[in-house]
Amino acid sequence: MTRSPLRALAPALVLLLAWPAAAQESEADKAYTALELKIVEAQRAPAPNKAKLYEELFKECSAFLDAHLQACTTEQLNRAGGLWLLLAERHRAPEEAVRARLAALRGLPRVPPELARIMGRVEARLNLKPGAPAPAFSAPSLVEGGPRVSLEELRGKAVLLVFWASHNPASRELLQDRLTALQRRYAQDPRLVIVAVGVSLGNDTADAQRAAAGEHRWPWRMVFDADGTIAQAYGVELVPYLALVDPEGRMGTVGPGLQVIDGIEQVLQQRLGGPPQGR
Repeated sequence: MTRSPLRALAPALVLLLAWPAAAQESEADKAYTALELKIVEAQRAPAPNKAKLYEELFKECSAFLDAHLQACTTEQLNRAGGLWLLLAERHRAPEEAVRARLAALRGLPRVPPELARIMGRVEARLNLKPGAPAPAFSAPSLVEGGPRVSLEELRGKAVLLVFWASHNPASRELLQDRLTALQRRYAQDPRLVIVAVGVSLGNDTADAQRAAAGEHRWPWRMVFDADGTIAQAYGVELVPYLALVDPEGRMGTVGPGLQVIDGIEQVLQQRLGGPPQGR
């Protein structure tokens, strides 16, 4: 049987039509390899050089995502997208630029779950401005037999949320050194409630956190955020992390625990003063 000219050309047509996509993918791979070299360079650089290199890396991530967003593999998208969002916060990128990047990433046919979680936390932090409604939650007490903890039921009180992990030294330092003193100061003051929200980062468990609480005899309310929904709603990336909610259920100071604890103590001093007289 004589093959038609079109049928005879079919394999060549397939290769020809596929060539632009293959070339584009190859360019994305080359650009990503160069980006990875920049990442390694920044990570290994002496401390005095890191700031400049990370600033350059931020620009490289921007250029890579702008040029190759549609051609990224899942690994490339996770790495470049997540790094861009991290560096955007570090370099205080304008909010409109961060929101534009989030919108572009959400416009992809499929966003990898790992990157989607990072995006959710970044957006949560953008939305948790002072005065914004605090994300509601309700969770069982970490202490067996303890009452369920609900942000709505604590309305009318200032609530200090402490996100922590039992294996994290900075978490224990903050809880033991700073928050124990804060709790002692306001122990008889019903206007402040401290709630420790244990996260499951690093495979932490409710049992490990319960043991730590018992060892140190921490007196505040405690819950375990097993599925990460509370941490996600408050934009928690690393622990310890603090979020102060005012009596009307609105956001106050929020941020990395060891960085914002001084400011939170000042706010509480201004709003609550010392324990009420006569107590």
